[in-house]
Order: sequence, then structure tokens, then C-alpha cells
Amino acid sequence: MYTCILGVLSCTSPAFSQVPTFDELKAGYVQNLRACGALRVTYTVRTRITKDSVESLRAEQAILQEAVSNGIDGDVLQAARDRLDEIAAALPQGKATDVVVQDAYDLWTDHQGLQLRTPSPYHDFDGQFPDAPIVAPSDLVDSYPEIAVMSWPGDGQTATVWPGLKPDSPIKHGVVSQHTPADLTTARFPPLGYTRETWGHITQWHPIDQFFFADYPQNTVVSTVLQAGEDREAWLVRRIPPGSPRGPFLEAVIDPKRGFIPVSIRRFVLQRDDSEFDLDTCLSDTLEEIAPGAWYPLRTTVSKYSQDFRNRSKEAGGTVPALLSHHESWVVTHIDPDADMALVNYHVGLPDMTLYYDELTGKHRLVGGTAEDVDAVMDQILARRSAQAEEAITPLDQAGNARNTTSLQWLLFANVLGVLLVLLLYRIARR
Repeated sequence: MYTCILGVLSCTSPAFSQVPTFDELKAGYVQNLRACGALRVTYTVRTRITKDSVESLRAEQAILQEAVSNGIDGDVLQAARDRLDEIAAALPQGKATDVVVQDAYDLWTDHQGLQLRTPSPYHDFDGQFPDAPIVAPSDLVDSYPEIAVMSWPGDGQTATVWPGLKPDSPIKHGVVSQHTPADLTTARFPPLGYTRETWGHITQWHPIDQFFFADYPQNTVVSTVLQAGEDREAWLVRRIPPGSPRGPFLEAVIDPKRGFIPVSIRRFVLQRDDSEFDLDTCLSDTLEEIAPGAWYPLRTTVSKYSQDFRNRSKEAGGTVPALLSHHESWVVTHIDPDADMALVNYHVGLPDMTLYYDELTGKHRLVGGTAEDVDAVMDQILARRSAQAEEAITPLDQAGNARNTTSLQWLLFANVLGVLLVLLLYRIARR
């Protein structure tokens, strides 16, 4: 295998015999990932939300509250109120501090379906994923009681989610979903060469997939060069959103010799003075040839920026300094091209007597059970929760959901902060 540490972008532009279209570059990226064969990717995502961003978020809240009280109307007023609701949901209680979240994942895919494993919210994680096969539903109980497992066969088919066994609970739970699988709503996917936006927020997908699959109809491609020991040809791509002259725009430097993988991506908007404000950047600084001619990013670093409203002038829409609000480090700890997919069954289903919520019918069901069995289990759950409430114990399922919800709120906050406020305050200023 060969590892390439990529260098700094040069401003010189060598001559190319033909300039590819964006669609051709995208096809090259997808074909590169297909050339990796069936993949097993084990990786971590470490996210740090900065103390400064929390303080700035509180200052932003005060600015919007003042704007609302001073009288704005129409769609701007509604946008401000919606943003205030988001801030209220995302702000932590107490003193502002750095918040660090580290998540671990083990993904198997043949590029048709996938299986994603992540530590169950009901258990502590020892850092190692089991290697045991998941072929029959009983394997989930026997080998994965402390691991959440999502299995998705492919387009048009439902995903099933096994959230792991709850300690001290005789009831097994699960989910059958057409949308974002429950208990995995904050899952972060590695580069796949496709996205499934119906599963949830775009922040679930790797920034490289976000770049290629965002619905931006207007694209420009120009030649540039990378410096990595020796100059290498590359392509500078800018993607322009429809009907939004101030952005957010996407810009990437793509290395055609390394699987058409973007070595850098930035997302930015135009401020009131037409200066560019970076919302986030993504650097893929370690690419590896994991199969002949097939490359994969082993490490990507994402930095997200927001406006520092602590130091903002009184004038609405004025230029605001930037601060680092959110830092992510994606690290692949193990990758196995041509993985043995006989160890994975996308149609594994759920174990017998597992209670699950069926989104298609809006009802709870019990695998291998009758409607009367479902009623009996639901009565058992209600009785258990009543007993826990009397003893002032937080129910286990509520504790797990709170953990996931908090993490997701932070991710949503980091993603929408720059886009909405740069454009919203610009619109307020114009009033």
C-alpha cells in the first residue's frame, strides 16, 4: 500500500488538453470507491464544540431577541423566531465549556446495501467491535448485546435497527424504518459514494459525499496544481446553489491521480460587504491506495466556523469576526477491501419477541407475537416506568434518547449557524 500526504495548493495553472465536467469528476469518485470492492471500514469521529462558540451563541440569541423586539416582520421575523427556538434547544445549561464527543463505528458495505455498527447507548464501549458474523437474528442477542446494529438491504427497502439489550430489562427493542433509523439518528457515515437524505440530516454524511451529492446545478471546473513533493495536476471545482446569489457556495480541489478524492473542500457565503465567509473546511490529508488503483481517505479534518457575536458592532448585518466553533477529526482505524460479506446479512431482521415500532403502519409490533402479546408487553413497560418514577429513576430508554438528542442538537447547531445568521442578519439590515 502507498500513503500520500498531500501538500499545499499552488496558484499556478498548468495546461490541460481537456477540462472535465463536474459530472465526470463525480463519476470518477464513485467508480474509485466501487473499485475498492466490498468494504469494512472501522473509524472514529471526534467532535469538539468550543467554549467560544457557546458564548457566541448566547450573544447571537440576544441580538435576535433585540431585532424581534425592535420590529421586523414577514418571513424575516419567522426566520428569526425559528432560529431562536433552535438556539434555546441547543444551548447547554450552566457555564460555557468545551464539549467533546467521540463516536466509534464499524461499517460493512457492498455498495448496494450496508450494515452499520456502533456502541449501544445502554452500555460502555471497550473500544473493540466483535468480529462475529451477523447472519441470523439470534446472532444479535448472542454476539451483539452491547452494540447497536443497523441493517439496510438497499433502495426501496426498510432498514432494521437493533439498539442492543437494555441492562436489567427482559424486553428486547428494535425499529423497522424507511427513514432515519431510531437510536442511530446521529450516525456519521464514512465516504460511500452515495447519500440517503431520507434517513435524516445532511450532517450524517461525510463532507466528501455532501460535496458531490448536494443539489447544485451550476458548476465550474478549472485546472490547478497540487504540491506534494512534485507538482501534480488537479481540478478546482466551484458549485453554485440555485436561486441564492449569496451562497452557500462549495469549492473543492480534486486529485485525479488519487481516486478523484477532494483533498480540500470549503463552504462559504458572501457577507454584506461581499467578502467571503468560510462556514466550514474539510482537509483529506492522508489518502491510501487500499487496492490496485483504488484510493480511500484515512483521515479527514473538518473545521466549522461561526460569527463571533460577542464582538459584533451594533449595526445589524455588519461584518462579524469569525471563530472556530466546531472541530471534527475522522480517522479510519481499520479498512478491509474485498471484505467477506458472507459474515453480514442485510436482511437479518430482529430476534423473536422483539418489540419494535413499525413506521409503515404507525404501530408497535412483536416479532413472532400476536396483537395480544404486544398489549401485554406494553403493559409491562408502563408498569416498569411507573415503578421507576416512584423511585425517581430515569428510565433507561429515556436516558439513551437524551444522549442521542443532545449530540444531534449540537451537530445541527454547528451546521446551520453560519448559513442562517450571515444571510438572516443581511436581510434584517436591508429592512
